[in-house]
Amino acid sequence: MNNTARLFIILFSIPLFCSCFAVVASPSKGKAQSPVTITVEAKQIPELRQAVDFVVRATSKFNTDNLVINVHPPKGMVLNSGELSWQGAANRGQTKMLRFNASFTEQSKQNVSVNAFVVSPSGSRFGAQAEYVLPWFQTPISSKSSHPRQRGDQAVVEYPIP
Repeated sequence: MNNTARLFIILFSIPLFCSCFAVVASPSKGKAQSPVTITVEAKQIPELRQAVDFVVRATSKFNTDNLVINVHPPKGMVLNSGELSWQGAANRGQTKMLRFNASFTEQSKQNVSVNAFVVSPSGSRFGAQAEYVLPWFQTPISSKSSHPRQRGDQAVVEYPIP
């Protein structure tokens, strides 16, 4: 092999080697995201023994044959109408809605929790969750905290973190 051939091999192998190393050594820049987004809202502020309409919205970020939506009711929630779960197909970007009407017989220390997930062909679940915070769950830390306090230019009411 002559010097020209050796030089040719060296000149082409160095960039190839460096590019392979850069691909292996560079960390992933993106943060893992859920393939589903979910929200839950009440059409009016819940009160004890009053019927409330809830809407759960779940959106898949890709086509799936197996999107699952579940509502986890707190203690004291009574389902008046609608369903607390749904399962089926969803196209990319399509929002599926689950509507239900419920009332509350007691002031539970839990919130209305919802989750949505897609099930892969291998059985793995990937999803997201959300909560509707019930108004009686937000109790002030003390009687002094029930009145807004000044913090800079804003009035702040403090609540315990569950």
